[in-house]
Amino acid sequence: MEIDFTINSKREFFSLKLDQLHTKKLFSVEESSSASSIIDIFHKNKIGSVLVMSGPKLQGLVSERDIIDALSRPNVDLDTLKTKDIMTSTPKVLTVDNTFEEAMQLMNKFQFRHVPITDNSGVPISILSIKEVLEFILLHV
Repeated sequence: MEIDFTINSKREFFSLKLDQLHTKKLFSVEESSSASSIIDIFHKNKIGSVLVMSGPKLQGLVSERDIIDALSRPNVDLDTLKTKDIMTSTPKVLTVDNTFEEAMQLMNKFQFRHVPITDNSGVPISILSIKEVLEFILLHV
């Protein structure tokens, strides 16, 4: 995560807008994707969540936790289990205008490890992970 400015105060740090953070590449799947294909994406890209999209519209989010929950069901076949059956539908999102502090508060309150970030028109542009939050704090405090 690269930030090309200097932070001069705690208040300035927490009031940074999310559009100032350089988050990682966005990965997405469709509702018809298999759980095994999502696991492959997680493994190959060393990520913990993907967005579920229908065109430019966010339908949901699948996280590692959703996969684990699905595995706890009896007689699960990851090749036939579809994204729509395990995703978190209509997840809470933040926009580029939200602050770093608002992101941390949301993640803490709901115990999220991944939160989609959208542009001002509602189109997802990234996912903020708790790992990125910690990296950002460690780099700038």
